[in-house]
Amino acid sequence: MLGRTKHLSWGITNSMADTSDLYREKVSDDDDHYELDGEKKKLEVVEYLIKVKDGESIKFKVRLTHRGPLLASEVIKNAKL
Repeated sequence: MLGRTKHLSWGITNSMADTSDLYREKVSDDDDHYELDGEKKKLEVVEYLIKVKDGESIKFKVRLTHRGPLLASEVIKNAKL
């Protein structure tokens, strides 16, 4: 229960919703495409720059499918899927 008065109370029935899913994607050897329903689709690539105070900025790329971002290859290699 979150709160109550003499006449009323209120609360939350589910505050920990499962809102994300993981998918195993087939990525081509050139890292430019992925497979969807037997067809090759181009990966979207977005570049980000993180500015570091008193340090060198960090540049990195995120590869996206229609489902969302791909996890880093290092993460997948160590995952037990």
